[in-house]
Amino acid sequence: MNEEIYSYDDIPFIPDFKSLFNYDYYYKPPPDWYIIITDIINSTSAIANGKYKDVNTAGSLVAMAISNIKKDMNFPFVFGGDGMTFLIPGDILADVEDVLVDTRKLVHNLFDLKLRLGVVPVSTIYRKGYKLFIAKLRVSDRYIQAIITGRGIDIAEKLIKDDKTYNPFRLRKDLPAKNKADFTGFTCRWKDIPSARGETISFIIKVREEFSREKSKIFNNILKSIDENFGHESDYHPLTMDNQSSSVAQSFREARIFSKQTSGFLYSFNKMRINFEIIFVKMIIFFHIPLKINKKNFKDIKQDNIINSDFRKFDGSLKMVVSCSKYQREKFEAYLSKLYDKGFLNFGLHVSDRAILTCLIHRGTGEEVHFVDSADGGYALAALKLKEQMAEL
Repeated sequence: MNEEIYSYDDIPFIPDFKSLFNYDYYYKPPPDWYIIITDIINSTSAIANGKYKDVNTAGSLVAMAISNIKKDMNFPFVFGGDGMTFLIPGDILADVEDVLVDTRKLVHNLFDLKLRLGVVPVSTIYRKGYKLFIAKLRVSDRYIQAIITGRGIDIAEKLIKDDKTYNPFRLRKDLPAKNKADFTGFTCRWKDIPSARGETISFIIKVREEFSREKSKIFNNILKSIDENFGHESDYHPLTMDNQSSSVAQSFREARIFSKQTSGFLYSFNKMRINFEIIFVKMIIFFHIPLKINKKNFKDIKQDNIINSDFRKFDGSLKMVVSCSKYQREKFEAYLSKLYDKGFLNFGLHVSDRAILTCLIHRGTGEEVHFVDSADGGYALAALKLKEQMAEL
């Protein structure tokens, strides 16, 4: 465990995903940073009404807006299906609050969803006696994945979700936005991605131990079990070169976001533009045309989606989206149930037959991340099962 850092750039990279639970790579964020947490209120009801893609879209938009404030994607963020967690320095807080408020308004107007927004000073977490740590993993040359963990994140979430009449950690509903959010680089054009093995599952595993070597040991055993049960990473990765397909039928969400309308001339114009781009990129892929725009080589777009995806991550809980057979899933679920019965962990798991993909591509730097979740609820419903399991204790 290391001491406090002053800049995200100061943190050395974890060498690989299997070293994720070596706590020598973790650092304390400065007390003048802020925890930003966003989530869709009543996301379970929205998902039950078939709006799971809208929930994923609305839950990820803030990351694109913050990246356009910073002019890069080199800042800590973790996607959770129906919302996100961020760590930001205090010098950009006012700008970030503006885009949070503007995004909340947009999400309500375009998708009829309510976005909860919370801001908790890191100093508040430390003052209450809780721990907070950060690390980072270089997934690829274009995607650096942040790891945010410690009991402090759970406490920040509780503070934000407290429904008291006045909650000082919640951004007020009447708060004006002085500046508009810029979502340039957000794209959502892919069909649901069918599993190559029959099922696509999202699971969340939370070890009951505090931040410790014992917790590290339990997680490392879980990673070993994942490899033994599901095979090599390429075997269980939810994205392959063959199962990705873009479609003009998916362009309406992106058209809404860039026109800020659900109908009308500007919406129709953006939809037409996006449809043309989808067809054009399909031709580039089919004919292997070496076209490069804004540091993006479009003939390699499917491979980029695979390499730069966030199908596995850690934010105090291990979160993964895995393609597997029913037998493999049941065997793994039985393994987790045994660990649950022994008092080691809690878990939530959602089963689908396909994945969904939401993409962020920063046009200035070429950095990108492709958020992966299982369809029909994914992480949001896995989190609900996790909370129900924890409530039983």
